[in-house]
Amino acid sequence: LYRQFSALPLKKYNVTADELFKVKRYFLVFLQSMSMHFKAPVLKNRDEYMADNVALIADHHGAEARIIVSADNDHVTKSNGRMGYALMSRYGKNYLNIGFTYSKGTYVADGPKGFYPVHEPHLGTYEYFLEQCRYKHFFLDLRKANGIESLNRRSGFRLIGSRPQEVMQFAEMDIRKVFDLLIY
Repeated sequence: LYRQFSALPLKKYNVTADELFKVKRYFLVFLQSMSMHFKAPVLKNRDEYMADNVALIADHHGAEARIIVSADNDHVTKSNGRMGYALMSRYGKNYLNIGFTYSKGTYVADGPKGFYPVHEPHLGTYEYFLEQCRYKHFFLDLRKANGIESLNRRSGFRLIGSRPQEVMQFAEMDIRKVFDLLIY
């Protein structure tokens, strides 16, 4: 049905390409929502649907277009099954992701409190190592950070999504395999 709808002749219906694109995009999101709600037999996970939506927008604007997607670290990561993995699989080296982290402060999550405290980084987390740097804020290209030994092994990395993480805020990972860049 989606393919048939996409092939409608624009001139016959007096619709611009941009108007048709918007309708296609809304229709795609509607179909994704229905497939998840009714547990369709061919079901993708939420991250795959997110990647499909990003790809639809990026492809609509052509190969020279650039797009920035803002999502939590878990979604943009290149770990299998995540949105970032699906986008990397589709766009290869043209997909560049950025992880964000910090050591102190609060975050907003979908819960009863307005703000939640972040856990202090502990020995064995990337944030603990990054906190030791002489700069309080920096940008790090992980693709070129081969010489930083602490980044060449699996450690805990802060992963907080939309829900409060009051028990555990760090997940074990190899940061250089799942992110290209890091902002601290």
